[in-house]
Amino acid sequence: DFENAMKNAGTNEKEVKEKIRKNIILENYVNSVASEIKVTDAEKKEFYEKNKDIFKDPEMVKASHILIKVDEKQSDKDAKAKIDAVYKELKSGKSFEELAKKYSQDGSAANGGDLGFFPRGAMVKEFENVAFSTPQGKYSEPFKTQFGYHIVKVTEKRPAKTYGYDEVSKHIESKIKMDKLKGVLDKKVEEGKKTVKVEILKKY
Repeated sequence: DFENAMKNAGTNEKEVKEKIRKNIILENYVNSVASEIKVTDAEKKEFYEKNKDIFKDPEMVKASHILIKVDEKQSDKDAKAKIDAVYKELKSGKSFEELAKKYSQDGSAANGGDLGFFPRGAMVKEFENVAFSTPQGKYSEPFKTQFGYHIVKVTEKRPAKTYGYDEVSKHIESKIKMDKLKGVLDKKVEEGKKTVKVEILKKY
């Protein structure tokens, strides 16, 4: 398999070993430079204060729906009659998930209408308004969007959250360290260009 892979790549074992050797040298060099880079608590706290927006999770809702489409195959009147009939079954005690599997006319039907978690702005406005205003564990009355008639069930809600400094301190340190490392390496590359002669053999 190794020999076939080399053949397909147009290379040989000697070239592969040399490439590995150079990669190890480069990796060791980068690691040695990185080990000299320090990040202070003051730098981390400053980054956190200036970039608090990236440490926020928006308000989220997890919902399922039943959709009866209004399109060229199904009139508004027929779709409304069907969603009303489904809603009647739902109010009689039938399982939302089973009714979604049986009646819903979109790809989520196979999963009981589950749409997963989504924030504001991910769905059309009419759907968003109902989903975020319906209490957790409850379902809505039928309503209409540009796609047809829906019933939404809200299964979970997550409030907006801002992560505290202590929760993200290590991530900030890694980010600052990588930025500093890139700056050092870019500078070394520019310095190296002054002493290394580069000959272009072929332009593409």
